[in-house]
Amino acid sequence: MTRKNSGAHRNKDQDLGEEHPTGNRREAAPPSGQNASQRRRLYRAPRPSRQDTDITLTEIAALATVAISAVGIPAIYRQVRIAAQAARSPIAAASVTARAQHAQDRRTAQRAAFIEVLSAVRALRDADDLAQAAALFCHIVRNRDDESTVRREEAEEERSQAIDSVAEAYDMLRKAAALVTLEGPDELLGLLDCLTRIGRALIYVGQIVPPDSETERVLVAGNESVSPTRAREMYAEAEREFVAAARRYLNGDPPGLS
Repeated sequence: MTRKNSGAHRNKDQDLGEEHPTGNRREAAPPSGQNASQRRRLYRAPRPSRQDTDITLTEIAALATVAISAVGIPAIYRQVRIAAQAARSPIAAASVTARAQHAQDRRTAQRAAFIEVLSAVRALRDADDLAQAAALFCHIVRNRDDESTVRREEAEEERSQAIDSVAEAYDMLRKAAALVTLEGPDELLGLLDCLTRIGRALIYVGQIVPPDSETERVLVAGNESVSPTRAREMYAEAEREFVAAARRYLNGDPPGLS
């Protein structure tokens, strides 16, 4: 009886597991009759909980969003920049066109002012020629003993009218010069000032009788005192210099003019 009970106790210990010498219980050995498949089912790894699965999917979604953003933001930036450049291109082209049109309009106004000056310069020169002829005629009549008083008065009247014509022509030149002063360029103003100063001296030159007198003197540009003949020569030289400078400006020469 005693041996039988101890065997029963041994079987019970095998079912419940044996105590390890260190105090930990060892797992009971699987029954000897179980096959390998049954043992795998008995020792299958624990499945992750639903909470662990949700956290993993959230992290994956966040990483995907970051990746899409990293690729998509530069592309969107490039598209915006291209669109901005395309929008600026018509504006830049319109600005260039407007500046070119403004420059063309300014050149047109300057050309018209130059023409006014040249017209006034030549009108003054023509008036001086008439005044010179009237002064010569008046000189001849004065020195004729047989000329009638009426004829002498007529000669003096013609001379006076010729001098008035010179003064009127000078006023035209002065007004035309004011247009160039307004429209520019500044580089031509010095030549224009010299031209108008000498033109003003022609008013006094026309009053000299005889017109080719070498004893008479008039003041011209720079307070220079010259003969009537030299004053007319200086006026012609100033006209040529102004025309040449205006032509260079309108043709785009020289680089100093703007």
